[in-house]
Amino acid sequence: MKTILLSLCLLLTIGLFLSSSAKADVKSDLDKLGTDLNAKQSGQIIVGSGDLATIGPGLITKIFNLVISVSGAIFLVMVLIGGVQYLVGAGNEETTSKAKRLMLDAVIGLLLVLAAWPIGTFVINTIK
Repeated sequence: MKTILLSLCLLLTIGLFLSSSAKADVKSDLDKLGTDLNAKQSGQIIVGSGDLATIGPGLITKIFNLVISVSGAIFLVMVLIGGVQYLVGAGNEETTSKAKRLMLDAVIGLLLVLAAWPIGTFVINTIK
């Protein structure tokens, strides 16, 4: 059980480092979108044409990937907090049961995120 949790933590940590470039891409796309919108003289945005239509789907994809990565980070933090609580409360049954419950909730949350990821990817690919 410990090796499985450590392996999951390691994989999520590596994924977080790899997803940091997605965060920078989202910021640059938002900046681009803001300048494109400010450049319009009429003040109206026509959806479905121009720069907004080309940036929109890519921006949604990057935001989705960022949210999935942040969810993985939350899982990692919850598992670490639960592990520390489990170790600290070694003699106290109430504390160890709370720690086990926290780690179980973290794993359930990770499973929900892993189930939402292919569904979200399918929806985004359908929209494109």
